[in-house]
Amino acid sequence: MDRENGSVLKHKNQGTLNCYIPSKDWGKGFGILEQAKEQFDLEDYSVSQITLEQVFLTFANPGKSSSDDKNEVP
Repeated sequence: MDRENGSVLKHKNQGTLNCYIPSKDWGKGFGILEQAKEQFDLEDYSVSQITLEQVFLTFANPGKSSSDDKNEVP
């Protein structure tokens, strides 16, 4: 992922990637996903926003940065 624009690969599990993409880049991301879907014969992809629980945990643990996540892919 491109850390310059804020995109981060968060988790990788059994062929599924979980990435953070800033909302300003969603339009560009959809174009890239559609190209990758055709080029690499991807089965599916989905996009979702942060959950209320994730927002709460962010405020509940202000000292914990996203890089502290033990499941984050280096």
